[in-house]
Amino acid sequence: MMNTFNSYKVGTKILIGYIIALALMAAVIVIAILRIYQINDTVTSLAKGLAAEQHLADQVVSNVWATHFYALQYMDQQNPVDLGLYRAEYAKFDELLTMADQKGAKQERLGYLDTIKSGIQTYGDDFTEVIGLLTTRDRDLLVDLDQQGRLAEIKLEQIRANSFFADDTVTSYQAGNAQRALLLMRVAAFQYLESGDLYWIDEFNRAYESAQSSFQKLDQAIESRLYQELADDAEVAVETYAHSFVDIQENYTRQQDIITNRLNVVGPDIREAGAAISADVAADFQAAAVTTQTLVAQTQWLLLITMGLAILAALGFCFLITRSITSPLEQVTEVARQIADLDLRKLTSEMDAIAQGDLTRDLTITTRSLAIRSGDEIGQMARAFNAIIRQLQKAGTAFSDMVTNLRILTERNARLFEQAQTARHNAEAASQAKSNFLASMSHELRTPLNAILGYAQILRRDQNLSTLYDDGLAIIEKSGHHLLTLINDILDLAKIEAGKLSLQPAVVHLPIFLDSVVGMMQLRAREKGLQFVDERAPNLPYGVEIDEKRLRQVLINLLSNAIKFTNNGTITLRVEVVAAPDEAAPSRQAGHSVKRICFTVSDTGVGIEPDQVRLIFQPFEQVIPGSLVIEGAGLGLPISQQLVEAMGSEIRIESEIDSGSTFWFELDLPVIEAELPAKPDLTQGLIGYADPSRKILIADQKDHNLALLVNFLAPLGFEIATVQNGQKAITRAMQMRPDLIILDMRMSAESGTEVIEGIRQQPDLNTTIVIGTSASVNGQVNTQATYDDFLAKPIDLEVLTELLEQHLQLTWLYEETPSSSTPNQPTPSSPASPQFIPPPLDELNVLYDLAMKGNMPGLYKRAVAIEQMNRQYEPFTHQLKALAKAFDEENVLAFVTPYLENG
Repeated sequence: MMNTFNSYKVGTKILIGYIIALALMAAVIVIAILRIYQINDTVTSLAKGLAAEQHLADQVVSNVWATHFYALQYMDQQNPVDLGLYRAEYAKFDELLTMADQKGAKQERLGYLDTIKSGIQTYGDDFTEVIGLLTTRDRDLLVDLDQQGRLAEIKLEQIRANSFFADDTVTSYQAGNAQRALLLMRVAAFQYLESGDLYWIDEFNRAYESAQSSFQKLDQAIESRLYQELADDAEVAVETYAHSFVDIQENYTRQQDIITNRLNVVGPDIREAGAAISADVAADFQAAAVTTQTLVAQTQWLLLITMGLAILAALGFCFLITRSITSPLEQVTEVARQIADLDLRKLTSEMDAIAQGDLTRDLTITTRSLAIRSGDEIGQMARAFNAIIRQLQKAGTAFSDMVTNLRILTERNARLFEQAQTARHNAEAASQAKSNFLASMSHELRTPLNAILGYAQILRRDQNLSTLYDDGLAIIEKSGHHLLTLINDILDLAKIEAGKLSLQPAVVHLPIFLDSVVGMMQLRAREKGLQFVDERAPNLPYGVEIDEKRLRQVLINLLSNAIKFTNNGTITLRVEVVAAPDEAAPSRQAGHSVKRICFTVSDTGVGIEPDQVRLIFQPFEQVIPGSLVIEGAGLGLPISQQLVEAMGSEIRIESEIDSGSTFWFELDLPVIEAELPAKPDLTQGLIGYADPSRKILIADQKDHNLALLVNFLAPLGFEIATVQNGQKAITRAMQMRPDLIILDMRMSAESGTEVIEGIRQQPDLNTTIVIGTSASVNGQVNTQATYDDFLAKPIDLEVLTELLEQHLQLTWLYEETPSSSTPNQPTPSSPASPQFIPPPLDELNVLYDLAMKGNMPGLYKRAVAIEQMNRQYEPFTHQLKALAKAFDEENVLAFVTPYLENG
């Protein structure tokens, strides 16, 4: 049998153990439940019987009290309701006594019940007699008493009244005395019947004696036969009244005797019998409690013995089941010990050494299997351990083969790594060479552009140039800016690829910024015959914080492309505030509210094929439909996309062939609440400054760069000195003590940083303002330099003017007074204004023609020429120049047209 049990699975063995334990527990529980039911039945039976008897005894006593109460109530008040309640309570005695007989009470309690039954019967008979007495008294005696009293009173009243009217005063007086004595008899009788007080019997007797005496005297006083008959009748009635009162007195005495000596005596006997029954029942209850305690004690011993036997049986089965499980476990332990003998730590160290590259190690696994006798899960586990040992042996062999292959692969990887290192070094060298080349090309290309664009700006300031030269300079300046744009695009792309491009956010006057972009692009669109639409939401913020240069670069690129690829139709720039998709209200950033602004550029041009949309943001890729020839390097859109991504957004596109394209992007911009002043053109009409003469030292190794700055600054009244290397710059600065130094940061002999350090070491020059200049792409981010400001080449003369004004605290002088025009917000005036004197009609036609062509620079020059013809035209030309400088073509036409119509 034990072998059969050992062949069971572990789960089956444990299940058998659980079943046996549960069976033993169930047996104990069943025994306990049966015993508890037995005790409960015994106690319940006793309790029910005793409780019923106790309840009957209590009901009998309660019924006695109720019966006696209603009997007294009836005898006192003779209320039929009390009599009915008495009879109802009395009738319950039969039911209660019958129930007591059916319960089979003890002999002692049956004796008490017989006493109660006999007493109740006697009580009923006595009360019936009392009822009879009360009925007789009420029906006969009281009626007769009342009739006789009334009869005697009537007779006496007749005698008294008649004798009084007959003037028989003696008879009337004696009749009145007899009448008063009768009244006292009736009052005493009434008081006795109400209270039962014996005092009123004495009063009645005295009144009766007085009545008899009064009748004797009345008989003596009566002379009339009629009065005598009435007196005799009254006397007989009084005698009858007295006898009736005696009968009532005897009836009442009999009634009180029954109540006092029989009814009031029987009630306590019945109550005592009921109390005896209750006491006997309580004694039985006590005996039942003792019986219950005995049964409980017996049950406790029975449960203890049963539980002890169950525990012993469970321990025996647990030992058998445990032995059947631990025996196979010992075999499993032996197998596990064999695996432990493999010295896994040594195997692990060997593997770690191989993993770290020591391929000279080897693994050898030697084990043996054990016989298995158990057929349960533990036996299966032992067999699995044997299988693991076999797998380890196979793994050792496979690992040795893998180590051999790893040696071969390691040698091959070493050769590949060496080749990869060589390729990486070559790539880094090529990247560095590209960076050096771009930096060098930036400097080499920007340097001549500095001279070209600088002299173009200086020459165009000459108001005496002819239109031919002015147009030529405009072409030179436009071509130079185009070339500069291409260079900047290539450099920006290089910065983006190198991860060196950073944004420089600043406060921007958004309306003026958009005006400048629109003015520039509107002119280009009109030159091509296109309509330019400027749509702005009315709730645009006044000032925002953004990198103005980069945002301008993106918008100009998108608008330039729209103009390039549109032959007819409309170019639209739409700027509006849109709600952020994840915010119901504007958020706040760094103390400023933030608004999401959408910039949209749309055109009615040629459109883009759907499969070519993904190419337009790739560098050097140009998607040009048909035979359309477009200038450019294909860098504008890729750079714009990178810039917008740096601003936290992306450019999106929708396009349809022959219908046009729409580009848009959304930016979350901090809003600057304060109003921003408009930025004036500081170079236009500049003739000098109002402050004392200032000295400027210019250090640059290129002659044309020096000449450009000298030609711009010297006419303005500055004392200029120039040098072409760093050492001379330091020496000349010590001699000249300039107010400001313009220093090329990439001179050949000494770098700009070394020159600045040499200047700062001089006590008299350590506070001198130094503005660094460079055409290098990295010039502006030179954090080691200690210059006060930086100016990129090609030099923008307006930026230079701003820096001079900022650092030297200058007050510029212009050829026109500040009140003569409003360059920032020009508005046309009415021709009726007396301060405007228009030029001749032919000059007005020329101005109108230039305005229709959108040639605002030419119109500005023409206005200057008209002003030189006659000073009286100055108010007119000042207003016209202000509108031309703002590229406000519509207001120029609105200003000139009325004078033509009136001319």
